[in-house]
Amino acid sequence: MNITYDELKMNNYKLIDVRESKFYNMGHLNGSINIPVNNILYNINILDKNNSYVFICESGKTSLKLSKLLNNLGYKTYSLDGGYINLINKNF
Repeated sequence: MNITYDELKMNNYKLIDVRESKFYNMGHLNGSINIPVNNILYNINILDKNNSYVFICESGKTSLKLSKLLNNLGYKTYSLDGGYINLINKNF
C-alpha cells in the first residue's frame, strides 16, 4: 500500500529508508533510519508488529514490494508513493 508525503506528515509512522547507505547519506527524510532492504529481510525480527512503518526507497518500487511482502506476514507497512526522488522533484 502506498502512502503520500502529506499522509505521512499527518501520522506517527516509523520511517525506514531501505536504500543502500551511500544513497541515504546523500539525502534522506528527517526522522528516518537507514536499514537497507537486505538487512530487513535477513533480520525481520528487528521490526515490531505493533508499530506501523513507512519504507522509503529511491523510486517507490522496492519499498512497495517490501511493504506487500511484510503486510502478508502480519506487519503494518506502507511505501512512500514515488519514493525519495518524488520528494526531491516536489522540493519538499
